[in-house]
Amino acid sequence: MVAGTPICNAIFSGILGISGYNQNADVALNTLGQSVAAQRAISISYIWVETVGYAICALLIFLWTVEKNLPEEQAAIAKRKECH
Repeated sequence: MVAGTPICNAIFSGILGISGYNQNADVALNTLGQSVAAQRAISISYIWVETVGYAICALLIFLWTVEKNLPEEQAAIAKRKECH
């Protein structure tokens, strides 16, 4: 997390920069709002990247088979401990 946060922030800032994000835009102060490209980049970054990440994690959880052989592995470990 310590190393990943600044890397992800840099990537997100780069995406905003490419999309034409205007940091001085403020709808409440009657200045220009964000461009459609900037709004789309924000939506994709906050909604779809996270959704895809969760989908990948869910797939990995379903494919993770460590617990499938756990009783046999625990028995083998207990047997090795008895031999020593």
